[in-house]
Amino acid sequence: MSAKTTEKLVAYVRLSKVSAYQHFYLWILVSMVLWCEGHLDSSENRIALACFIVASIFSVASSAAADDVVGFRDGSDAANYSGEYLSRDVRTKPLLLGMLTESQAVTFATTAWFLGLMTGFVGIGTLGWRVPVAGIILFVAVQMILVQYNWGVRISARPLGCEAVMFVGQVSATLLPYWAITGRVTALVVYLTLLQGIWLMTIPAVSNAGDVDGDRAAGRNTTAVVAGPEGVRAELLSVWVVSAGLLVMLCREAGFRWSMVLVFLPLLAVQGLLLWSGVVQQNWAVARKAGFASYGVGTVTLLVFVLGYSFGWGWAA
Repeated sequence: MSAKTTEKLVAYVRLSKVSAYQHFYLWILVSMVLWCEGHLDSSENRIALACFIVASIFSVASSAAADDVVGFRDGSDAANYSGEYLSRDVRTKPLLLGMLTESQAVTFATTAWFLGLMTGFVGIGTLGWRVPVAGIILFVAVQMILVQYNWGVRISARPLGCEAVMFVGQVSATLLPYWAITGRVTALVVYLTLLQGIWLMTIPAVSNAGDVDGDRAAGRNTTAVVAGPEGVRAELLSVWVVSAGLLVMLCREAGFRWSMVLVFLPLLAVQGLLLWSGVVQQNWAVARKAGFASYGVGTVTLLVFVLGYSFGWGWAA
C-alpha cells in the first residue's frame, strides 16, 4: 500500500471519528446485557447484534462527516480549532488540513448513512423479520433524525439540538438491538440506556460553551449562543438531577441495597467535578474533560452493576 493511499485511509478514519473510544461504550453495554441474559447463545442473535453494531458505526461516521463538512463550510471549525482553549486536536479535522476535499467528505457521509441503514435491515432480516414493527419504525426514524444533525434542518445548530441528537442516537443504539433480539423492552434496560444518553449530553453542552464565539459567528444557535453561560449551567444541573433520579429508579428496579451506593461513588465524584468546573467555575475546558470522564466512569459503573445484578453478587443479589 502506497504512502498516499495510507494517508487517505487515515483521513477517512479521522473524518468518521470511529477512532474515538467513547463510541464503544454503548456497544459494550448492550452486548453485556444480552450476554448476561443468555440471548447471545444463538448464532443468529450474535450475527444480528454484529450487524446492529456495524450499522451504528456507519451512522456515527455519517453524522461526524456531515458535521465536519458543515463546520468547514461555515468556518466554525476553523475558528473553534484555531486556539488551544479546549485542547482540541486539529488532526481530527482532515478537511481543515486539506487531507480530503469537501466532495470526498460529502460522498463519504452519504455512503456511510446508506450503508448504516442497509446493515441495520440485514440485522433485522437475520432475525427472520420477527422484530416488532414499532422497533423497525423507530430504527428508520432515528436514521432520518441523525441525517438531519447538521444537514437539512440542521438540528445541531439549534438550542439543545446537538444534545438531543446525541441523546437519541445513544439511546437508540443501545435500546434497539436489545428490543430487536429479545422482542421486549424491560424497565432495567430502559434505565441503563437513558443514563448513558443523559450522561453523553453533557459533552456537547460544555463543548459548545467553549465554542460560543466561533458558533455565533457561523450562525449556529446552540444553547450556549442563545442562553449564554447561565443556560449551560442550568442544563448541567438539570442533567445531574435527572441522572440522580434515574440511578435511584435503577437501584429500585434491581432491588435496592445500600451497598449499591458504593458502586456509584466514583461516578458521583466525577460528576461533582463536572458540576464544580462547569456550574461554579465555568471552566469549560476542565468541564469538557470531566464530561468525558463522567461518561466513561458511568458506563463502567453500569457494567459492574449489570454483572452484579445478573450473577447475584452479594451487594446486588
